[in-house]
Order: sequence, then C-alpha cells, then structure tokens
Amino acid sequence: MNNQFAKPACVIKVDAKSGKQRIKRNGITVLVKKATTSKDCKIREGARPDRDKIVCKVNRSANRGDLVYCLPKIGARGRIAVRTLGYKGLRVTATLKAEPKKWAKAKKSTGTWSRTWRVR
Repeated sequence: MNNQFAKPACVIKVDAKSGKQRIKRNGITVLVKKATTSKDCKIREGARPDRDKIVCKVNRSANRGDLVYCLPKIGARGRIAVRTLGYKGLRVTATLKAEPKKWAKAKKSTGTWSRTWRVR
C-alpha cells in the first residue's frame, strides 16, 4: 500500500500593519513588511494582474482616470509601500496572491490576501 499525502495549498502569510493604521496623506507608508508562502509557491501582486494589484481611489463620484492618486511599490519578499500625494478621502487596496510555481506538484489552489486602508 502506498501512502500519498497531498501537498498543502499555497497559503499566504502576511506581516501587515494593523487595518487601523493611518496612511500618511502625503509621504511614504509601509503597509506590509513581508509576505511568505511555501517553497513550492510564489507571491505576486494582485489576484488578476490586469486589474487588482494596488488600487488607489478617491471617494468622489467622478474619479479622473488621468490623475495619479498614489505611487505603490511591491518590493522583494512582498514588501508593500505606498507614496500618497496629498489627496483626502483616499482608499488604498493592496492584493497579493500566492500560487504554485510552474515546476511544483502542489495543489492548484491559490491563496489571496487583500486589505484596504483609508486616508482621512
């Protein structure tokens, strides 16, 4: 009899600041210190790279698409920093996804983490 154990899904662990953390209205704030997963998995920005990533919106009825509300950056090991540019009522949503590497025999399920911060 052959015992087979399924490899764990790509569980993502995030060392994030509290959701109550205040983002600087004008300046750089580190939102996530690091994110990790198993060696069979990798972390990338956004569940859907064409849309999710780090989204910065202002709570207004007419957001102008040509305005840059913040400058986000995801660095090595899932570190997320955002440079805000002085807008009031800004909502910053960061999304990270852990998924199997191409060579991995891990289950095909993925792990997603997302959190929203507000600038008042």
